[in-house]
Amino acid sequence: MSCTQPQDAGEIDGAGPRSAAPPVRPDVATIQWPHAGPPPLSSRRFTDFVTNVRATPEIAHTINGALLYLHATQIRDRSGSLSSLYDHCQTPQRTCEEVVLVNRLGGRGYREVSGLVGDHRIRNAVGEWANTIHFLPERLGDARGQSLLAVQDSNPFVTAGILYPLYFLDDTSLPPHGQLTEPMRSLAVASLAGYRRGEAYNFWRERPGETSPAPRTGPVNLPVRRIETLAKLLMGPLNPLWKAATAGQDLQPEGWVRRVLDREENPYGFDAAFNIPNDADDTAIVVATQKLHSLLQPRDGITPDMAALRVLPRFRDVGRTKHAAYGDWTGGRATGAFLTWLKDENLDTFSAPGQGIMPLGVNNVVCVVNANALFSLALNNASGWAGFGDARRMLVDVVHARAWVDDCDLYYPQLMMLPYALSRAVRDGGMMHDPALRAAMGVLLGDLLKMQREDGSFPGGKDRTSELSTALAASALLNIGAEVAQDAGLFNAHQRAVSRAIGYLMASRQSRALALSGVEGDAGAEGFAWRAGLFFAGADGTLAQWRSEPYSTAISLEALVKFALGHDLTTATVVTGPRWRLDGSWLRAAR
Repeated sequence: MSCTQPQDAGEIDGAGPRSAAPPVRPDVATIQWPHAGPPPLSSRRFTDFVTNVRATPEIAHTINGALLYLHATQIRDRSGSLSSLYDHCQTPQRTCEEVVLVNRLGGRGYREVSGLVGDHRIRNAVGEWANTIHFLPERLGDARGQSLLAVQDSNPFVTAGILYPLYFLDDTSLPPHGQLTEPMRSLAVASLAGYRRGEAYNFWRERPGETSPAPRTGPVNLPVRRIETLAKLLMGPLNPLWKAATAGQDLQPEGWVRRVLDREENPYGFDAAFNIPNDADDTAIVVATQKLHSLLQPRDGITPDMAALRVLPRFRDVGRTKHAAYGDWTGGRATGAFLTWLKDENLDTFSAPGQGIMPLGVNNVVCVVNANALFSLALNNASGWAGFGDARRMLVDVVHARAWVDDCDLYYPQLMMLPYALSRAVRDGGMMHDPALRAAMGVLLGDLLKMQREDGSFPGGKDRTSELSTALAASALLNIGAEVAQDAGLFNAHQRAVSRAIGYLMASRQSRALALSGVEGDAGAEGFAWRAGLFFAGADGTLAQWRSEPYSTAISLEALVKFALGHDLTTATVVTGPRWRLDGSWLRAAR
């Protein structure tokens, strides 16, 4: 058995001039097995050796820094009027500094600018973390796909995504003022309940309508009437500008916008443009998070919302007469898998606004949505429900056909989201010994190994940055695990890929001062963040993209913690596996 260091070569992903990658930090160890026989994964001596050489002081320092950054940026009530990116904005009082992110261009990132929202108030929710919407990024964005202006958004996907790695952390041995994770998790999981609409969960919170009496959902910080005025101009006198901005795009939404603006067909006005139905994706993720919280932090009394989860089997790809003209990768074949939107697509498009208005009037089958459904159903002991077996078979076929690379994720142009979501579902759903899924994990592993770049990073599809995509891929490799790699004769290759990805994340971390305008935290401690990557999109990334520095940081934290814990050496789940014991070194540093 030997312990060698990863080699550094290659370039950072990105459009425009390409620069050499930062050096991989020398304290990221690569485990290699030089013997003819397989590595003894069941040996405590072997696993202890691996975790000891991985869990270096620098890795521990980076884990601490990522946690401290997430603690500092979680939205909470704070004294004074601080940035809306992390301070709770309570309307109608002005209790936060309402900011919009303005791109400084030239690769210099965004800066916070206040005073651009006029009489419109920025809103957010206690317990969540900031994420931003970028419109027409492929036309109006910079080399990284980031548009000139980015508007803060609220949704449960980011909150649940950041919560998940926090369940791998244990700070119970620290003094009370150093125990950060339990309060963070409590605030975050409580915020998820606000996204329940009717019998399931929505991507946005329900709010009063602006253009009709009917309640609606939609981006909390986009004023509907102003967007409607702009849409009328773009469909009228400014239509040549609209056509120029959308020329060559994957989706031409002009027909849909005109239908939304047609008061005869749509009596509810422009509310309908954003008033989406509940969806299987957010419902599954919220209920999965509630289940994890009920098991790992039971004192809060959170219980999984099984009534909401039971809605998913009612909306499946069975016996349908409608098929989307855009994003229908199934070719009209009935998969039996779960549909995205939890509303009957055979209803008139603009009917029943209380149930939401389905974009383009047609439902669709999305691979990541089904992977998240498997995750939640398996975790909640509901794998016998209708649709589970069909979704499982579909995803196995997708992996073998490599359809996930190009075809089946309309709302997820982030290439590494499917490997992450599916490997998490298989691992945490206790399905690592399912023969079909295990074989699919082996195929997925082989594909990921081929995709890794020389510098250790992974491509992100339409994401032109590499930090989030690499963190997602590293977590997927750690979920798939050494046992699957060993069976495929790829143990050493798997270990090299994991360590090179972790090395890339260590090299691309960015230091953050924690004393940000009075944000809670120890001024003497060092925070770490990773650049915001593309995690979600509308219309395959054409119309709008969602990014979040806290989300990228959380997924990077997840990869680092799983690496240090030796998550890949076992088939343990987030519930049954070990926790990373935080050492509280930042408390000593702050004295």
